[in-house]
Amino acid sequence: MRAFSRNRRKLIKPHYVRGLKKTMTGTSKVTLENAIDAHIPYLEITGKTAQNGTPSPEAPVSIENANDNGMSVVLHGTNLATAYQIFADRNQYTELEFDGSECIRYQCDKATDKVIEGGFKENTQYTLSCEAYATVRTSLGNDRAYLYVIYYTDGTYDAVYLNTVNTWEYSKFTTKANKTVATISMRAWAYMKDIYVDVNTFQINEGTQVLPYEPYFRETVEIPTSIDVNGTSVSLLFSEYDKLAVDKKAGKVKYIEGGYYKTLTGNEGMGYSSSRGYAWVIVPHRLTGNGYSSHHQGTSVMFLNGLSFGDSGIAFSKPVFLSTDGLGTYLREQNANGTPVTVLAELEKPMEYDITKTEIGQALLSLATRQGTNYLEIVGDLEPSALNVTYYSESEQDQVNLTIKYMCGDREIKEPRVQEIRKGSKYLIVSPHIDGYTRISSEVYGVADENVEIELIYEENSDATI
Repeated sequence: MRAFSRNRRKLIKPHYVRGLKKTMTGTSKVTLENAIDAHIPYLEITGKTAQNGTPSPEAPVSIENANDNGMSVVLHGTNLATAYQIFADRNQYTELEFDGSECIRYQCDKATDKVIEGGFKENTQYTLSCEAYATVRTSLGNDRAYLYVIYYTDGTYDAVYLNTVNTWEYSKFTTKANKTVATISMRAWAYMKDIYVDVNTFQINEGTQVLPYEPYFRETVEIPTSIDVNGTSVSLLFSEYDKLAVDKKAGKVKYIEGGYYKTLTGNEGMGYSSSRGYAWVIVPHRLTGNGYSSHHQGTSVMFLNGLSFGDSGIAFSKPVFLSTDGLGTYLREQNANGTPVTVLAELEKPMEYDITKTEIGQALLSLATRQGTNYLEIVGDLEPSALNVTYYSESEQDQVNLTIKYMCGDREIKEPRVQEIRKGSKYLIVSPHIDGYTRISSEVYGVADENVEIELIYEENSDATI
C-alpha cells in the first residue's frame, strides 16, 4: 500500500509566481478570488474602538478596543475541515485504501464531539458533502448507516445517514437556517456498520451550496495584547488610529501606534504633550471616551464626560471648571468612585515599531494564498474596522482548461468535468468510484502547459446493467 498524501487533489504550486495583483478592502473578512499559490505582498489591518451603551458623567461606559483580549489573523480556503479532523477517534478508526479510494473507516457507534478549527459561527449554515460506503457488520439495526449527527446549541440535532449498504453513496447535508452548530458527533447509533469516507471528497463549507472540492488549509497568526520589541513591551491595542502593515516586498512588518488610551485620575499634568507625543490637548485631534459624544470626530471642540477639548486647552461643559485644579479634583473624585474618565486621543506623531524579527512578524510575512478561493479573516471579541490586502490572482492568459473524461472503451460513462487551472501547474487527478464499473487507471498526473484532456479508464462489471 502506498503512503497517504492528504492533499492529493491539490494542484501543486506552479513553476513560477506570476499573476495579476489585486487589492481588496473590507471589514472583518475579505474574499480573495482566483488566487494563485503565492505570498501575500501587502496586508494592512486597522483597528477600532467601541462602547457598549451611551455614556454619561453619572454612568460612564468603558472604552474597549479591538485587541483587549488578543485576536487572530486567519487565512483559509472554502473547505473548513478534513475527514481526518471530523472522523478521527471514531470507534475502530482506520486509515486505508478501499476500492481504489483513499479512505478512513470507522464503526457507526459512540464517538467524540468534533468542532471545526476556529469554531462554528453563530446563525450560520454549513454544507457537508462526501462520498461514503457502508458495510454491515451484524444483522442488528435497520438498513440505514449513520454517517454523523449535527448538534445545535439549542439542543436539537439532525442525523445524517446513508440509505444503502455495500455501494458508494454521495452524501450532502446543509445545516438548519437560524441555528448555530455546536458539534458534529456520533452518539450511540449502534447499528454496527463500517463506514468508509473518501477523504478526497469530504468538505465542509459555509453556505447552502456544495462548492467545488478544495483541499483544506488554514494559516493562523495569533496577535496578543502586547509584544516584546528589543526588550521593550509594546501594547498592540488597535484603536481606530492604529494598524499593522505587512509589506512582503520590503520584507517588513510594522505596528503603527496612532492612538493612545488614558484614564484621567486627576493626578496627571494638564495642558501639555508627554514624551510619548500624547496629543489630548493638541488641535486638530479626535477623542472618544466616557462622554456625551462617544466616537464623534472633530477638529476643534469635543465633549467627553462633559469635558471639552478645545483650542485653548481643557474645560467642562457640565459641570463647568474655571481652573485645572477644579478639573483635577473632579477627576480624582470620579476615579475614587470607580467611574474614572477615560479618553482615547490621536497621537501628535504616530509611533512605528518594526516587529519583523518577532515570531508574529515572521508568521505574517509567511502568509500565502492557495490556488482557488481564499478568505482572510480577523477573529476576536471585537473585530477591526478595516482590512486592506494585496494578493496575486489568475489572469486570463495564464489559465488553461483541464478536461476530465470517464471512459469505458469508447463510451463516456459520466459527464466530463472541466476546470480552469493555472498554466504551468502540476495536477494529480484521482479516479472516483462509479457504480457498476471498476477503475483501471487509479490516478493521472502531469503539467498543464496548455489545454489538457484526461481520460480515466474504467471496465464494466460483469453484473452491471446499463
